[in-house]
Amino acid sequence: MTIPTKGSVTVAGIEVGKTDSRNQKIDFVYFKRSRYAIYLCGSKVVVQYADDDTEATKQIGALAELIPLRDRLQYLVPAGGDEDAGRSKDAECYRPQIAEALRLGLEDKGEMAKRILDAAIQDVLDARARVGRMFYLKFAGPLAIVIAGVLIALAFGVPKLVPAKILMIATAGGAIGALLSISIAIRARTVATDGDISTNALDGTIRVFIGVVSAAVLYLFLESGMLKGVTFGEATIQGGAATIGAAVGFLIGFAAGFLERLVPDLLEKNSSVAGRAVGGSVPGGSTGTTTR
Repeated sequence: MTIPTKGSVTVAGIEVGKTDSRNQKIDFVYFKRSRYAIYLCGSKVVVQYADDDTEATKQIGALAELIPLRDRLQYLVPAGGDEDAGRSKDAECYRPQIAEALRLGLEDKGEMAKRILDAAIQDVLDARARVGRMFYLKFAGPLAIVIAGVLIALAFGVPKLVPAKILMIATAGGAIGALLSISIAIRARTVATDGDISTNALDGTIRVFIGVVSAAVLYLFLESGMLKGVTFGEATIQGGAATIGAAVGFLIGFAAGFLERLVPDLLEKNSSVAGRAVGGSVPGGSTGTTTR
C-alpha cells in the first residue's frame, strides 16, 4: 500500500469546506467509501480515487468510458454565465446522476452507469432542442408579421392595381407562407436547431427573408413573362397584370414562401429548358455538331 506523503489528500480527507488535491474547495460530498470519494467542486463532479496506487489504477480503468460522458454532460449543462438561465438549474438536477453513475462504475456496474449518463445526455439535448425551436419561432414569428403588415399597409396606400402594388402584396404573402412553413416544421419537430440561442434566432430570421425574396422573385418572373407559367392545382398562372390580381399575387407569394424549394426548382427547370433550346436543333435538321 502506498503511504500518502505529507500534504497529499486522501479519501478520508475529502470533507465539505476543505480543499482537494487540486487545491479546490469541496462544496458537497455525494459518496464517501474507504476506497473512493465522489464530491462536488465548483460546478464539477470529481472522483478521489483510492489511496493505494494499484487500486487507484484499476478504478481509473473502470471509469475510462464514463469520464468522457461525464465531461460532455457537464459541458451541456454548465452552471452560471449562460444565455439560458435555466441551464444552471439543469446542472443541479444532473449532478446527482453523474455522481451515481460514477459510483456504479467504481462498483463494477459500468453498463448501468453508461445508460444513466447516455439517458441524461439525450434528455439535455432534447430539452435544448425544445428551447431552440421556441427561440426560432420567437424571432421568426414577429418578424414575418411585421414585414407582412408593413407591406400590406404600403400596398393599400397605392390607389391603382399596378404591378408595384401586387409585388408588395406578393412579398407579404411570402412572409406569411414562410411563417406557416416554420410553424408546421416546429410542430413536426423537423426544424434543425442549434444549442446557441443567437444561431436559432438567425436561422429563423433568414428563413423569413428567404420567403420574402422568393415571393418577390417569383412574382417578377411571372409578371415579366420570363416564366411561361406556374401551375397551382388545376390553375395555371401565365403572368402579366391581366391575370395576376391582388388575391392571386398574395397566393403566389404565399406558395413561394411556404415551399422553400419552389423558386429554385422553377429557375433550375427553366434554365435547363433554355439550355436545351440553345444547344438543340438548328435549321436544316443539324443538331449543331459536325461529323468528320
